[in-house]
Amino acid sequence: MTYALNKLKKLRWSSAEVQHHDGVTGTESPIVRDMYVSHLTSSSNGVRDAIEQMIEGLITKDDKKKVELNFLGHRTKDPVNGVLRISTKPVPIIVYNPLGWPMNRTIRLNVTGKNICIKDADGKSVPAQVLPCLNKSGPYQLFFFANLPALGYNTYFIQSGYQDSNHTHDSQMTSSTAYNNLKQTTNSKQTTNSKRRNKYTEKTMAISNDCYAITVDNTTNYLEYIKLKQSGKQIKFQNLFMEYDAHSDVANGQVSNNYIFRPKADAQVVGQKVKLDVVRGPLVQEIRQSFYDLFQDKPRYVVTFRLYTLPGYHDNLICNRIEVDLQVGPLKINKELIIRFTTSVHNSRTIHTDENAYQMMERRPRDNVSEPVAQNYYPMVSTAFIEDIKSDIRFTALADRTHGVGSISDGKMEIMLLRRLVNNEFEDHNFNLTLNDTVIVRPTLWLLFANSSLSSLLQHQARLQLENPPLVLAADYRQEEQLTSLFHSRKDVTTHRFINKWRQLFNSKFSSITCELPANVHLLTLKTPGWSYDNNHSKHMNNIKSNVEFGKGEKRKEQTTENFKRVMVRFHHLFAEGKHSSMSKPVSIDIQKMLVKFGKISSIDERSLTGIWSKGDLKRWKWNTNTKNNKSNELYHHGEELRGTGFTISPQDIRTFFVKFT
Repeated sequence: MTYALNKLKKLRWSSAEVQHHDGVTGTESPIVRDMYVSHLTSSSNGVRDAIEQMIEGLITKDDKKKVELNFLGHRTKDPVNGVLRISTKPVPIIVYNPLGWPMNRTIRLNVTGKNICIKDADGKSVPAQVLPCLNKSGPYQLFFFANLPALGYNTYFIQSGYQDSNHTHDSQMTSSTAYNNLKQTTNSKQTTNSKRRNKYTEKTMAISNDCYAITVDNTTNYLEYIKLKQSGKQIKFQNLFMEYDAHSDVANGQVSNNYIFRPKADAQVVGQKVKLDVVRGPLVQEIRQSFYDLFQDKPRYVVTFRLYTLPGYHDNLICNRIEVDLQVGPLKINKELIIRFTTSVHNSRTIHTDENAYQMMERRPRDNVSEPVAQNYYPMVSTAFIEDIKSDIRFTALADRTHGVGSISDGKMEIMLLRRLVNNEFEDHNFNLTLNDTVIVRPTLWLLFANSSLSSLLQHQARLQLENPPLVLAADYRQEEQLTSLFHSRKDVTTHRFINKWRQLFNSKFSSITCELPANVHLLTLKTPGWSYDNNHSKHMNNIKSNVEFGKGEKRKEQTTENFKRVMVRFHHLFAEGKHSSMSKPVSIDIQKMLVKFGKISSIDERSLTGIWSKGDLKRWKWNTNTKNNKSNELYHHGEELRGTGFTISPQDIRTFFVKFT
């Protein structure tokens, strides 16, 4: 545990480094940038090593019989898109869920073959689908649904070959190309000059599941409509890659730089040639759009829209989300790239964005301003939505990283994806304010179309699932001798016998918590603090001072003994008051019942949000407020006090505890 905690400390420090204001904006010097990258890379690799060892420890029943696990792609040149080599021998896959609810998660793996069989830990076939790679020379993509316990893992077994009638499904792909004159006109419409048409009708339903049907205009290869099957409503929906031309010369006023977004005019549509690939199957369906300049062979930008169908079971979140994968870059100099969604959701240019993924803020349009585009842009930490109140339709976009977002025209939402800027401002400021990156980025968005009630219900868990994807580890296939010694022989072992033997030797399922959390409460933190912390803040500060020497040339002395019988736990109520009829209510939680596997609780101390102060020592400021019920100077009520090991958490509260075990 000390090894893992030390690795985690290094990642905490390197993550804290890039919170420096120059790290956030990208205005650091090249040598500092390289330091950031080096520290983040080495510390994240260290944490991955620690996670591998910890999960190896969880699956092990007998210390004499162990198996090595590796993140797919770890220690390779391509750690993000590592390829799983499929063979006739079952490869155990450990899928870990980092969230505090049991749930179905979609798993996507790059694999070497398409004839694949997947079994779960009970030996039952798992429906799956193999998709061809967008790049013909690349690996296949394997999709399946993993049923995962809360804060725990499940084991799956993947091998080549068809084992029964429930084998992995193939995918069917059709392709077409449209040539368009897409120069933006003054009235923001596009003119189309299609030189090649598909053999299909001009408007074709491309993909669908139980919740959506997405229609494509085959004269342009753009999306045209989305039908909401549950309500029967049809929404106009089109996506465009567009570029703003950035101000770059200080002689013409303020330039676009790391801190400021200042375009010259409205964005221009990118891509005179659009290649469309439609992939269909029983579990996964995709629309892949590749945008080219007229005489280019390689696409400038690529976007994939994906729908899922979970067989034999309706999962609201899996069904109601449209998964969007983007591949953009490198940009031309002084271009700022957006994806603009045009819909029939009449929002009067009002957009809602989240504050630190915590609270949604209404952003009304700013008219008669000097910069009508830039002054209507806002930070999108994780979520933004526009809604038509009369029709009760909300269009929500969730992101795996922070973007800028705006609704410049009615029914439109645009998200900034990438910027490449070179200007002469650094000559005046004596430091560099350029963003001359020739990078390729691959952000992911999840889109939701629903009424306000369903959108509010799905939004929070969807955000957390997107930000906290499952961890996938595989038994190292290079351990042939080790696996042979465990199973005596792998040559003639059937899949059924292999799985049974694995279950005898290893723990195939595990959950850290025994009591399921309510759907409106997120387990925000469960960790061992990386320091020896005295509950009395004054004593803690004295301990720090006594353990640090400030003499010249002397190294800092740190306390090296951590208390592994104490954990910090934070609970976050996801819903604000009045946002949902059933979810915006207080709920009760018993920490002992939830953490019974950690041992018997000896004491619980509720703390401030950071954990520094005991709640009893807090002296909260009093604010002068104007409220409808004229209750001013009233302290915010943070739910009920602890009752033994139980407590009640109120809407939108975050409550922090130090929990000690015997």
